[in-house]
Amino acid sequence: MTFPNPTPSHACGRALTDGKIWSGSVEIFQQEKIAKDTFRIRLKCPEIAGRIVPGQFVMMRLSGRQDPLLGRPLAMYDVAFSAEEGSPSELDIVYITLGRMTRTLATLRPGDPIEIWGPLGNGFAPCQARHLILVSGGVGYTPFLAVTKEALRVQQYGTTPRNSQVQDVVLCHGVRTADYLPDLTPFSGAGAEVLVSSEDGTVGIKGVVTEMLPQVLDRYPLDSACVYTCGPEPMMRSVVEICTGRSVPCFVSMETPMACGLGICFSCVVRLRDVTAQSDEEWDYHRACVEGPVFDGSRVIFD
Repeated sequence: MTFPNPTPSHACGRALTDGKIWSGSVEIFQQEKIAKDTFRIRLKCPEIAGRIVPGQFVMMRLSGRQDPLLGRPLAMYDVAFSAEEGSPSELDIVYITLGRMTRTLATLRPGDPIEIWGPLGNGFAPCQARHLILVSGGVGYTPFLAVTKEALRVQQYGTTPRNSQVQDVVLCHGVRTADYLPDLTPFSGAGAEVLVSSEDGTVGIKGVVTEMLPQVLDRYPLDSACVYTCGPEPMMRSVVEICTGRSVPCFVSMETPMACGLGICFSCVVRLRDVTAQSDEEWDYHRACVEGPVFDGSRVIFD
């Protein structure tokens, strides 16, 4: 598959798969460091910003470069609105510099082009529970700002209204040390309660983030709560185990490496139990980029 060559304009692209996915070269509007090794980049891309919903992602690739050749999946953090038209015009992405692509991405400046295609995947469905608990580690909080804003009816995303029954949102976020803690005031500003933990105790509660979850769940009748989680797989596995033990619905956003984001290469498969499975022996592969990245946590078989 080929993509358009970069141009100086803010967006020059084409629609894929009957207009559901847009691809092209877009202009970087803002770039800022928000924590250690962590950046927020804003892209001028109304074609995607107006259609993406919480939990969906885009693929990004460095313009005019063959190394690295493949794109990288990055979840939507939020969208920004055009001052002139009042419609979604920019897309915010938060990423951490882990490899060659993201380290190079952090050196780009406003006005530089980047190749992008999306929106991709199935995001989080609007929550129908009264109490929504978000558990994240590292950069896993990224999809949860839009989840929070939508759940608390602060902002709508996508092309059609998505209604939830949420009354309150709690974000439990864990970091290794205070240097990696971003500004989480956008969450509290949207109405969420924010709880923070750090492994070394330099900020928030000392310990791992999953230690906070049982205490938060104890506040509510179990049939009134739902948990969304995103972050390192060992953390998500623990979250699922806690929720399963209490019969609390839990949905995970898998940060599986991807090559195409379109379901073609099968490089991002996740093992899911059959709906009626009685053991881990009854499972099948599902593509995180198409059937996910959000899955019912009770069905995920973690490696």
